[in-house]
Amino acid sequence: MIELRLLTTLRLRQWRASLVPILRLFGYNPDDRSIKEFLYNLYLIAFFVVWIIFGTWGAILYQATQLGTALSLPLWRQLLAVLPWALFFLLIGVVLRYARRTPLLLSFPDIAYIAGSPAPRRALTLVQFVQEAAQTALIILPLTAVIAVVLAQSLPPEIRPFASARTAVITIPLLLFVLGFAWLWGVLRLSVPGLVDWRGYRWLPLLLLVLLPFWPAAALWPGNLWLAALTGDWSAGQVGLLSLGIGLLLVGVLAVSSRINLIDVADESITFAQIQALGAYSRLMPGLALARRSIKRQAPVAGRRPFLHLPTTAGPTALLLRSGLVLLREGADLLILLGWGAAFTAAAQLILSSGARPEFWLYWLLGILFFPPRKLVTTFRADLAEPFLRQLLPLANWQLMAVDTAVPWLLLLLGAFLVWPLQPAISPLLIVLVSLLLILSQGLALLKLGRRQIPYVVLALAALGPVVVLGVRQSAAMATGAAMLAVVALATAVVYSENL
Repeated sequence: MIELRLLTTLRLRQWRASLVPILRLFGYNPDDRSIKEFLYNLYLIAFFVVWIIFGTWGAILYQATQLGTALSLPLWRQLLAVLPWALFFLLIGVVLRYARRTPLLLSFPDIAYIAGSPAPRRALTLVQFVQEAAQTALIILPLTAVIAVVLAQSLPPEIRPFASARTAVITIPLLLFVLGFAWLWGVLRLSVPGLVDWRGYRWLPLLLLVLLPFWPAAALWPGNLWLAALTGDWSAGQVGLLSLGIGLLLVGVLAVSSRINLIDVADESITFAQIQALGAYSRLMPGLALARRSIKRQAPVAGRRPFLHLPTTAGPTALLLRSGLVLLREGADLLILLGWGAAFTAAAQLILSSGARPEFWLYWLLGILFFPPRKLVTTFRADLAEPFLRQLLPLANWQLMAVDTAVPWLLLLLGAFLVWPLQPAISPLLIVLVSLLLILSQGLALLKLGRRQIPYVVLALAALGPVVVLGVRQSAAMATGAAMLAVVALATAVVYSENL
């Protein structure tokens, strides 16, 4: 119990210290204990509550209400049918993440003072689990509240008022259930000798997909429980069963964590510790942000035995095979590309087939602008990162982009065409053209045109904006023609771009 209290106090102090650099941007001085500083702190709190929480949050909820009102009944029913499946695949994704790395992330002070201390491993695991659950809840709860507000607008008036509150109540235990299952999988890898070095363990969570054809009720039960809370059809028995599952998972996590090898935990926490050492300003300063991305890209493969080998080839063929080999070695990138292509294609088909309002296409376009499939140009970005090494590749920019993005592009298309037969409302040619625009927009943003680099958002908006507008206002044929013209324009710009 003493160790648990000490570790909790240490985590709170670390969390407070991490907030100080951010608060300094607003004029906060932690060393000043004067009345003036105290009054200024009250002003900051009032500003945050009034303008950030009530102002921004109120505007978001208003937009969510308007979006929910614009939902057609067929689209609403399709969204309700998709949500349980989405939650099940989210569970698999979280388990896959913790099957590849330790759930216990230690900073450099933790590695120096905690990893070698006699503190019980169960206490460290419990504190880390509670910390991650709290941090994740701060992100998940507002997101689920917005989704609930959108979906609640089509519910009967008598059960609509408290739909968001009901989903918030059930989201917390569902979050604990998902994290508990993922943590048990990750902690088991660190506790059993030999599992850390076994590559196949990271892919074992995919066996959960067997539940879909043989026991779909169990696979979709968490999502169906969330929908039951939304519609008010949940029962005490369902909540009790979920609570029992959470309790069993937490007991399993604490029991298994007593045999954790903290040496492996410290080795796998180096990436996290290096990023933590950069400080809070690393997200704001371009140089430190580049260092963060470099650490995240290089650290997972450093010290790992190579998986598969590059065949003996030369020229563009070698670069093409290298791009595919990178995706095979980083299996998560492969799944991200497949999932992104499937998700955005399914969303477009739902909007089109349900006859939703044009603003839904605006939200779809904003999703592409702010959440693009960055894995498409990962290899191309790495080739351009060092100008000295770039000159050693005897290929023009368009040739290098073609060989570096060919395999990721095919995976993106594969994900898109896996869901396309379910509701073939969009032309396959248009899907291919939009995927090409994504590659060209992201690739051209890494190159120079007239000694200037154009941001991806500007390029994607200029290329995809007319396609969406013509498709909504005119016809699919005109949208396809606009996409062809945009592909030609961006491809020409890539051909005549300058080397960095």
